[in-house]
Amino acid sequence: MHDVTLPEPLELLREELLDVSPRDRLELLAEIGAELPAVEPAEAETFERVIECQSPVYLDVSLGRDARVRLRISVPPGAPMTRGFAAALVQGVDGHEPAALLGLPEDLPSVLGLGDLVSPLRRSGMVALQARAKRQLLERIAAEGRA
Repeated sequence: MHDVTLPEPLELLREELLDVSPRDRLELLAEIGAELPAVEPAEAETFERVIECQSPVYLDVSLGRDARVRLRISVPPGAPMTRGFAAALVQGVDGHEPAALLGLPEDLPSVLGLGDLVSPLRRSGMVALQARAKRQLLERIAAEGRA
């Protein structure tokens, strides 16, 4: 479908999603959303809001002492598709080198086989979530003087 290289967790997810029917793909995405690590509401309020998302979605990217990505995203349970995408993003890049996030294709939802299954507005929110995560990471790298 798309000839891209993804971090191993996202590549495995892509294979799993593309192996099932479109309807099952959405169900699987919703199931993955249940795996999104919880963020305390008070803490999420200090994160950046992803205004392109209809639901209140917040994210924070930081670098650990080991220069690994720490990605935290807060998505309400009432937004299962966005929550599933967020969980996939966290599973795919959290704890990895910055290149794992920075190297993701700009339209990851399409690469994962979701492009035609979610509304354009939802897809736009997913793409914005990923773009904001990349921007935050670049800002953190610049602030710490890391290349």
